[in-house]
Amino acid sequence: MVISKIYGKIYAEVVELVDAPGSGPGPFVGMGVRIPPSAQGRFEEDKMRNYEALFIFKAQLSTEELEKKGEYLKELVERNNGKSGKVDIWGKRSLAYPIKKEEQGNYLLFSFSLEQDSLPSLEEELKRREEIIRYLIVKK
Repeated sequence: MVISKIYGKIYAEVVELVDAPGSGPGPFVGMGVRIPPSAQGRFEEDKMRNYEALFIFKAQLSTEELEKKGEYLKELVERNNGKSGKVDIWGKRSLAYPIKKEEQGNYLLFSFSLEQDSLPSLEEELKRREEIIRYLIVKK
């Protein structure tokens, strides 16, 4: 029996036990588990996760430059085998406290889907960008 949690519900499926040559010693010597075809594709889809990121760019950037930064973020996600979503430019706002000697910043909200393993490489690339004052990525 395979028990998996998908979309908040718990599913249990009976699987077929088959001979598995070379399996280790124990009470189930020679026994393996075969996952039914109906369950195989489901595990591949679960690798993509939905994220939302809020970026604070330097206040000196114009609206056109912010749109270019949004396009850059889309390309960056697609290079990491993800799917880019909506880019929402909030515009210039005052910061609650100075960050890197900046008192204002341009806010940009970006939603995307990405494999969990690709997130660290995306964050590495974002840390190198000097025009980003601060960013926060959260899982939806």
